[in-house]
Amino acid sequence: MSLEEMSRSHGEEARVRGGWCAILRRELNYLMEHERRAIGDSGIDAFDDAIAAAGCVGWVPAASFSDFIERVVAATGEERFGDYYQHVTLQGMGSPLLRASTSAMVRLLGRKAMVRSFAPAWELVARGCARIQIAQSESMVETTVAFSDLPPSLQGSRAWTCVCLASLRASIDFGGFHGRVTEIDSGDPTALRFQMTMHAKADDSSELT
Repeated sequence: MSLEEMSRSHGEEARVRGGWCAILRRELNYLMEHERRAIGDSGIDAFDDAIAAAGCVGWVPAASFSDFIERVVAATGEERFGDYYQHVTLQGMGSPLLRASTSAMVRLLGRKAMVRSFAPAWELVARGCARIQIAQSESMVETTVAFSDLPPSLQGSRAWTCVCLASLRASIDFGGFHGRVTEIDSGDPTALRFQMTMHAKADDSSELT
């Protein structure tokens, strides 16, 4: 595998795009009613205020984003939150915010670009939240993704780990592949590491291209 640094979004204020947060908020309808109630009106209202202040192209502080996703994880559990955030990510990939970027990468490099386009897409959504490094095998089947230099507001957050995990799973789905994503213990509180494995679907005769 060769290591490639795909993102340098670090050393600045950690923040998340307002438009992405709006998708996250809108797709709460994906959850069951009792799950939404468990989040609590105060947590939702505070997130709504942060989104309104940022607008679509502005930025929500990562601390506000983190507080919201922590509330959702507490209400749903990690597995259910992962399903929800994977759904959110797939919706977001088809949104005006990301559609042009992901479509251009696929046209340029083929479907294998879904992994390579992850970091540029991440840059459109989050700033100062991680430095992303991607190591991909020549066959494109196995990929290691590292999120390093996490800011204090995201360090040790299981909710943030679930966000990264679900985002990577969504990139596999969006590319039309079967696959899995496994968390690897980085031994570093400021970093997260994941192993991705992708395979063409049984009814798809194409390679990972």
